Amino acid sequence: LVFFRIFAGLLLSVELLFSLSLGDLREYTHGGYHFHYQWFEWVKPFGETGMRAVYVAGIVAGVFVALGLFYRMMGALLFFSYTCLLLMEATQYVNHLY
Repeated sequence: LVFFRIFAGLLLSVELLFSLSLGDLREYTHGGYHFHYQWFEWVKPFGETGMRAVYVAGIVAGVFVALGLFYRMMGALLFFSYTCLLLMEATQYVNHLY
């Protein structure tokens, strides 16, 4: 379980970091229309600063989960930041991200 925690935390952090560096932030902030999941229409993208904060929070939380620091709090933050990103834009869905 320790190795899974380390691997999962680092993998999610690296995925969010690459997603941020590839310009996925632009999909959330500069798109004219956003497709939402049914019953989650209320989850809307924040401004550019807010979306960058969600990405950074997810990256930091993933690293903390991998290190085992503040595990419960950072695990919850990682879950909510990653879920928030998935629910904000249905077109960003890729089956291996779940």
